[in-house]
Amino acid sequence: MAALKVLVGWAILIGLISLPFLYAFWRSWDRPSRAALDEQDRRIEERDTRDAFIREETKLREQEHLMALAAVRERRTFAYDAPTKEGIKDVFSVLAGEKVRRTEHELTIEQIAELETIPESVSVPDIAADESPEDELSKDVRVTPVPLGIELPPGVAGAQRERKESSWAADAEFDWPEWE
Repeated sequence: MAALKVLVGWAILIGLISLPFLYAFWRSWDRPSRAALDEQDRRIEERDTRDAFIREETKLREQEHLMALAAVRERRTFAYDAPTKEGIKDVFSVLAGEKVRRTEHELTIEQIAELETIPESVSVPDIAADESPEDELSKDVRVTPVPLGIELPPGVAGAQRERKESSWAADAEFDWPEWE
């Protein structure tokens, strides 16, 4: 039994002496590395940025929602004037054909006669039945190019001429991929 007491005593003594060494070893393995800390910081920054964008988008949506609600309220609150009895009688008399509504711009007989002579004074081209008005009107239009005074470099001007000459030639030569 005495040998057991000595053995337990030595075990306790070795345990107490090795405790600081084991603690230092455990702390070195328990701490994250510099790369892990950098990755953790990057993810935190990424999360904060994403949260900021989400907050701003939420604010924008809320503002749009409030603007839409204000527009709906404005449409609902816009009240039409109640029709008067005179207005209703006027409308019914116009519909019945009893009364012709007077306008602000009353025309005199001379002005009406002048308006009737305008179509006779305007020359109208003769259009055959097989021609459309657009074709007839496009014959009379002459487009004259306006010189701008800008000279293109020789390489650009040549490339532009080549492009005009072979607009579909490149498509015929190009091997388009087949999409499945």
